[in-house]
Amino acid sequence: MRLCPRVHFKAVIVDYRALYIGSANFTGAGMGAKDAKRRNFEAGVWTKSPWLLDRVNMLFDSVWSGESCADCGRKSSCPVPLEEFQP
Repeated sequence: MRLCPRVHFKAVIVDYRALYIGSANFTGAGMGAKDAKRRNFEAGVWTKSPWLLDRVNMLFDSVWSGESCADCGRKSSCPVPLEEFQP
């Protein structure tokens, strides 16, 4: 798993044919698993748009590969900067 303190996007791509992108964190409150008075208000979109699938995939690949690390203002807070990560 890669760690980057700047990543906050949430997306699920299914078979490169469908995409969910939304605001919910993967927590009980974010996913609606808490009781009705303790849930977060979230929004999300389910789409099959090839254009949007490409853009979200490109964003993910850019972050995963560490392309933004060189100019990052928060690099000092990374446990291991992505471009230095070795599995």
